[in-house]
Amino acid sequence: MTEAKRRQQKRTKEFKIEAAKKVVEQGEQQAAVARNLGVTAGQIHRWVVDYKENGDTSFPGKGKLRPEDERIKALEAQLKRVTMERDILKNYSAWRADNCDGRNS
Repeated sequence: MTEAKRRQQKRTKEFKIEAAKKVVEQGEQQAAVARNLGVTAGQIHRWVVDYKENGDTSFPGKGKLRPEDERIKALEAQLKRVTMERDILKNYSAWRADNCDGRNS
């Protein structure tokens, strides 16, 4: 297999996790695992770092978020909406105070 084709191959999440586990849990050398799997040592190193940081939630896939990142994104969207609602109510209260002059409306 040529180097260009090797770079283009997509590896599954399970493949990457198993490769990282061989290094982290079984104590195999990164270079040996890379040779056996037909990938570069740099790829194994990145997979090991990601696996150590995120465990089984590593490698969510292209365009997908990890569950905790999804939650953060949802909370940021909620915060933006609530802030906007607060600003609208604040502006309405100021407008009403200026235009009602103490009358019931």
